[in-house]
Amino acid sequence: MNPLLLLHSLALGGPALAQEVEAPPVSTEQVRMVTFGDDMGVAGHLMLQGVTAYGTVSFTRPRGWELTSDPVLDLQFEHSGALLADQSNLTVHLNDQPVATIRLTEDNALDGLQEIRLPLELIEDHNRLSMVANQSYTQECEDPYDPALWTRISNQSSIRFVYEPIPIESELLDLPYPMLDVLAFGPAQIALVGPQEVSPGTLEAYANLGMALGREAAWRHVEVATAARALDGVNTHAIVLGTVSENPVVSDLVDTSSLKDGQGLVALVANPWNTSHGVLVITGKDDAGVLVAAQGVAANDRYDLLSGAAAFVDAVGDSSPPPTKQHPLPVPAGQESFTLEDLGIEDRTVRGYYAPTVSIPIRFEGDSHVGPSGGRIRLHYGYSAQLEGRLSTLEVRLNGVSLRSVALDNPGGSENEVIEIDVPADIIWPDSKLDVVFHLFPRDFDPCLYLSDKVIWGTLYHTSEIQVPRDHYALLPDLSKLRHRAWPFNLESPQAGVVVVVPNKPNQAHASAVMQLGAELGRLSVAKAPELRVRTADEETKAPSTGLNRILLLDDEPSDYYTRLVSSGLLTARSVEFTRQLSSGKELIQATVGTPYGTLEAARATGEDTHNLLVLRTPSASDLAPMVRLVFDETKVMDLQGNLAILEPGGDIETLDIAEKLPVGEVPIVSTARFTTRRHWLFVALFASLAAVIGTALVRRWAQARSGEV
Repeated sequence: MNPLLLLHSLALGGPALAQEVEAPPVSTEQVRMVTFGDDMGVAGHLMLQGVTAYGTVSFTRPRGWELTSDPVLDLQFEHSGALLADQSNLTVHLNDQPVATIRLTEDNALDGLQEIRLPLELIEDHNRLSMVANQSYTQECEDPYDPALWTRISNQSSIRFVYEPIPIESELLDLPYPMLDVLAFGPAQIALVGPQEVSPGTLEAYANLGMALGREAAWRHVEVATAARALDGVNTHAIVLGTVSENPVVSDLVDTSSLKDGQGLVALVANPWNTSHGVLVITGKDDAGVLVAAQGVAANDRYDLLSGAAAFVDAVGDSSPPPTKQHPLPVPAGQESFTLEDLGIEDRTVRGYYAPTVSIPIRFEGDSHVGPSGGRIRLHYGYSAQLEGRLSTLEVRLNGVSLRSVALDNPGGSENEVIEIDVPADIIWPDSKLDVVFHLFPRDFDPCLYLSDKVIWGTLYHTSEIQVPRDHYALLPDLSKLRHRAWPFNLESPQAGVVVVVPNKPNQAHASAVMQLGAELGRLSVAKAPELRVRTADEETKAPSTGLNRILLLDDEPSDYYTRLVSSGLLTARSVEFTRQLSSGKELIQATVGTPYGTLEAARATGEDTHNLLVLRTPSASDLAPMVRLVFDETKVMDLQGNLAILEPGGDIETLDIAEKLPVGEVPIVSTARFTTRRHWLFVALFASLAAVIGTALVRRWAQARSGEV
């Protein structure tokens, strides 16, 4: 054993931690460039329009940084060439304190770049960077709506931080820090440390941890790094999980001699090789103890179970993961009518001549089909006094289509206005965006009199309601459904559940993939207590799961379980080739898949246990975790379709549709008939006219025949 990691008991009757040791010298000062676009979530460039225009960017100071000097803002911008240099400037504020003013001159109209020091004493955990542009194009009276009044702030602007990492403090109450720092930039990187082989019984513990971290991280993401066998081989925060007999690294960090059967132990220590990185130890005398320890870390009531540097866990009362942090939330499953509050959206107030658009994502289930009657929007809003009623309006758009515009014409303003809008079904999509735009213009406007645009405002209330009746059906398998938050594997509905099937002899790479999968499902799911199980291929073969979707993680060694799925015709991708047979026995398609390729296949199993299956296969187990990140990243799966995708080494994706699609859910006959009638109205009208002519002729003929008989 490494002499630096000798054990030493810290307290009688409690878990023991390893003796604090002097870490080898490491480089301390580091530099990090943080950009507006990639790190601060600024989707596009900031446009500052009008006589006085405002733009705001928020950023954080990571908890693990000790800033050693003033951060430097590298501001990239350009502005209208019509601005007067003597009267136009751009002022930058940090947390409401001015830090720099830039004259907008001819020299910086294009490719403007200004280096601005941000005083260290003004930096807080959460910071607001405000840009205020005062712009003039004439010495005389000027129109604040003139298109010549603009400045554009590039989202490639950046802040340069110089810092020293702060040593980790061993306090379990800080969890999920340091594994996840909610103030940090980029995804949380975590490495699994231990021997190559992993007990199948501990994989569910990894899944629990991944789901909890995924929910806490939300849009920041969790990235499970390549597994390592020892702590000196990682440069991130690490998790050491497993029984003492399974993972000897545990014994290097904590004393487990007093552990009982079924009892877990959780400890947080600094990595002896780099004290700025934390190590979360999750162990037990047996697999049951490891699982209860992992549940203690991942559960809602972890603050009641864990404190100090180490803690025993005997039982967990509420093992459900932390609440989702998605914002805004998807439309509640099965609800036809919902409010903005149901989506987690509060009242929104916008101000000024160029009031920003209030954008509201509306995300339905992946199998949603809007009924032929469409939907209905009932907006509650208010607006300020002293607006010009002839020019000030509220405009409502859905997916870029303007639906309605109403005048804001009450001279005294209003705090309780309602507008109801009928929405055609054809413009409502599973992933839609509702835009509410306040076009504000002051009353008695005089271009020669300055009027602050902050006194004119509009508010959209959270009580606004949207009603969209939907039918639920789909044709599966269909990889394109994954773009809707990984539907139908996203654990979104209250009854959702997924079984992850792994090889019979899993290793640390499989454990990394399982934890990564748990993190992605945790990030995407909103159910309070989603069911996520992990089973080996043999376990699933001998006692198949029922009523749950499956995700199969597969590397270059196929299992009997996978072979049975291929032999049954459910899957088309084989070890070296994939083939789809027609009922006549003729071959529809055949292709050879070389070892550098990965495959993603969806299938729909019918019979007594009807479920959806997703197979992720890579040339080696170490490629599985990156494959999981790719498949569950909504921004990277927009091109998926069909039932089979081949991932090429260069990142290209080829898709094939070679499986028979099966209907899931009931296709409503009435809705289908109404949609068909609406889309083919001309043929329906011609048919109706022809039927009327024929009917009239038959009636006349019948009448003539009857007259002849009489």
